[in-house]
Amino acid sequence: MRVIPRHKRIASRAIFLFLLMLSASIFTAVSAEAEDDSLALIRQYVQQVPPLTAYGRDVGAMVWHRSQEYKMLADGTLIETARWLIYSESPLCDQLGSWKIPYAGNEKLEITEAAIYDPVEFKLIATLSPRRVNSQGISWYEIDIPPLDVPHVLSLCYRKECPDKWNVDDVVPIDLDLPQWRVVVTVSVPHNSSLSWAFGGNAKAEPKLTRGVEDTYLWEFINRPALDGFDLMDDEANCIAFSMRSGWINVIKPLEDWAASLRSVVPEAVNRALNRGDRSKSGKEILEWAKGKNLLIDGPELYNLRRNAESMPKEGPWTAWERNVLLANWLSAAGWDVRINWLPMFIPKENVPGTPNLISRPVLEVKMPGSSSYKFLDLGSSLTEGNLIPDSLWGRTLCYYDGTDIKFKQLSIGNVADHRLRSKWNLQLHDSGKVDGTLELTFTGAWPHVIFGKDGEFSKVSSIVHLYPSQLSVEWEDVKVSVKSNEITMTYPVSGLLGIADSDRMLLRMPSITFDGLSVLNNLDVGSKLRFPFLIEEVSTIRLPQGHQVLSMPLLSSKLNGKIKWEQSVDEKSRGRIVEAKWRFLVDETSMDEEAFSSLRAGLKALQQWNNMAIPIRKR
Repeated sequence: MRVIPRHKRIASRAIFLFLLMLSASIFTAVSAEAEDDSLALIRQYVQQVPPLTAYGRDVGAMVWHRSQEYKMLADGTLIETARWLIYSESPLCDQLGSWKIPYAGNEKLEITEAAIYDPVEFKLIATLSPRRVNSQGISWYEIDIPPLDVPHVLSLCYRKECPDKWNVDDVVPIDLDLPQWRVVVTVSVPHNSSLSWAFGGNAKAEPKLTRGVEDTYLWEFINRPALDGFDLMDDEANCIAFSMRSGWINVIKPLEDWAASLRSVVPEAVNRALNRGDRSKSGKEILEWAKGKNLLIDGPELYNLRRNAESMPKEGPWTAWERNVLLANWLSAAGWDVRINWLPMFIPKENVPGTPNLISRPVLEVKMPGSSSYKFLDLGSSLTEGNLIPDSLWGRTLCYYDGTDIKFKQLSIGNVADHRLRSKWNLQLHDSGKVDGTLELTFTGAWPHVIFGKDGEFSKVSSIVHLYPSQLSVEWEDVKVSVKSNEITMTYPVSGLLGIADSDRMLLRMPSITFDGLSVLNNLDVGSKLRFPFLIEEVSTIRLPQGHQVLSMPLLSSKLNGKIKWEQSVDEKSRGRIVEAKWRFLVDETSMDEEAFSSLRAGLKALQQWNNMAIPIRKR
């Protein structure tokens, strides 16, 4: 593992250590055994792991080691032990720089190590002191990682006890947002006990089985790349699910029983709405009230925790799972027709592990009084509600309990018109070659969820796009956002240099914006499958300076037939005073056979020229 030489980092390390000494409250004891184990692993991985640059220019950290071990004690207690080693050469991002490790009810959690190590001199830099937080029946440990600009390794180990579980079950993600060198999942069950397991996505591996008093299954994964930023592929999550029980009934029925047990939790605001008399208005009032962010417990680590009715606060706050299930009960009490659906992380083809952890989240299907159609609600995960399907659910498979059995429901993937990603430039060109105007980005159908995820981080656009030419500037902070039922539009001020002037002539370059995540289309292969059909288009309307005209137009190819087609054009409007350039890429085929794959590649290649498109103009 290549690390930065020590003599280049002495000053930063000295400052960091001084700050740690001032903050004595963060120190806690680390056992010699834990320190020896961590240093032994660090020495091993320093020799094995490629440098960060091998995983990409902008990769700032990676997981050297992640292991999760599960076993059941004789009294039915499930023991989960986890270990992380995360290497970085700079301060960790917000998500990794602050940890929340939750537990609820009668569970017990022990942090056995939280420390930072030096992978150059192989020594302990500092130990970290977790803070225990208790709130409304949920507890968690918080661990803040100090920023450090030198090579360092975060070592985090914890042990969780779940009494009276009488099962060994969980779903463990194989891939993360960071590249990983080694991932190990170990499951131990009593000798000759059954264990069902299944993989989602393409992360397949046969377990190494060791038989004895316990039968131990071990899965190992080496050198896993980071997850793609855009969820365009119809791949299920790369994870492993396991359980000593099997069958969908053991996945869904415990959740249904839990949901039914919460009917007694009715806040005062809901009670007031239920007493209005008008069922439609009551339900709408409850729905709008339930969307309040103040009702949710903050933190993605806590979103799927489930408390029983006795430990749950009547007036909130609740986890996202709790809020959505409670909402189903409240709307039903208001006279709405409501069904709770459950969204699986993946659909095992056989040997379904009977663990409720296989469910990603509850999704409500509602019909208000007097309406003839049902609508899906995916609160906390969708940015647009859509006409019938929110942006987060296109093409997904849901399951539900009909009172006797588990049923499945495949939601529509929609058509090209449903899923449009559009970039629209509206610019004024000046004699100097400078431009000013606006950039309008429009996302419909599934695109809002693909681009922004469930949190709606509109501010991240600047970090996931590239502008051409580079002299073009977009004021990303000065954005106007319009959110409609099935569409998000974002408008930005634009300025910069598009024209290269020379006397009375000018070379006008066409503006272009590309989303980094769309590079996943270049990585497709025959047999790949997209989540949904889509249309990507870009339109540039540029008003020329007074007295200027176009000298010549580029020759552009188009393919206007088939399920994958593209169209390119540059035209003059308003008697030559406006240049309008546009391209459209339409993909109406989600299964990539050889013909579709060939057309997709050809279309992507044809559109690459827009990053260097220019036309000559001159003064009359």
